[in-house]
Amino acid sequence: AGRGLDGRYRVKARLVHPVGYQRGADRTLSEDTQPVEGAAAGSLRLTTHRLQVPPATPPGLYLVELQVERSGAEHGWERLAVRNQHGVSTVTEILLGPVVVRRGGPAPEGLTPPSGARNVGGQMALEGTTIENATASDVALRLYWKGLRRMDDNYRVAVRLVDSAGRLWGQDDSQPADGYYPTTLWEPGEFVMDRHNLRPLPGTPPGDYLLEVRAYSLATGKDLEVLDAGGAPSGPAVRLGNVSLSKGASGQD
Repeated sequence: AGRGLDGRYRVKARLVHPVGYQRGADRTLSEDTQPVEGAAAGSLRLTTHRLQVPPATPPGLYLVELQVERSGAEHGWERLAVRNQHGVSTVTEILLGPVVVRRGGPAPEGLTPPSGARNVGGQMALEGTTIENATASDVALRLYWKGLRRMDDNYRVAVRLVDSAGRLWGQDDSQPADGYYPTTLWEPGEFVMDRHNLRPLPGTPPGDYLLEVRAYSLATGKDLEVLDAGGAPSGPAVRLGNVSLSKGASGQD
C-alpha cells in the first residue's frame, strides 16, 4: 500500500479473453473477489483468487485482469485508478499473463470432415469444419485442428476460395485461435478451434466454389505438405468441399 488504507476495499480478479479486451467487448470467463483489510503505508497484503475455467472454454492464451475497488457511502463500490511510473492515472485495471488454457478430450460433435487427406505435414490434422455463413460478401467458418506432435515452428492458416479452374477469389490468413494460441504451445491430441472470416474479392460472382485450407511456416512462408493415408505428400491444400455463394443465403454442397 502506498499509503494507509481507510475504509473497505476489495480486489477483483477476472479471467478474460484478449480478443474481447482489445475490442472493448466483455469476454469475461470467470471472476473472483476478495476483501482487503486495512493496511499501513508501505505494507503488503496478499489476496488469493481462484478463477474457474468454464468447461467449454477453447484452448489458447488468456489474461488475468485485476481491479481494486473502494466502498463509498453514496456510489457503492468505486474502482480505483492505476498510476503509471510518472504518477499519471490512465487505466483502472492491471493485466497479468498470458495464461495458457489447454483442452483435451474428443472432437466436438457435428463437424463436417474434409473430403480427402487431412494430415498437414505430420504436425496437425484438420478434424472438421462448421460453416456459419456463405454469401458473396462473407464466408464465416470454424476449423477444428488436432495437434499430432509438439511443434517447433509457428504456423499460419490460410483459408482460400477458388473456382473450378483454380482461380483464387478470396483468402483469409491468420494464426490459429484468433492469433492467441501459437502452434508451438499445442499439445499432442489437443483440439483447437480456429475462426476465419473470408471476404471474397469485389466482383466475385455468385456460384459454386471450392474451399481449401493451407498451413505455412510463419518464419519461412513455406507450405506444409498434406499427407495421404499412406504418408505420401498429396499437395499443400486440404479440400473442405464446395460452397455456394449467393447474395443473401448460405449453403454447402
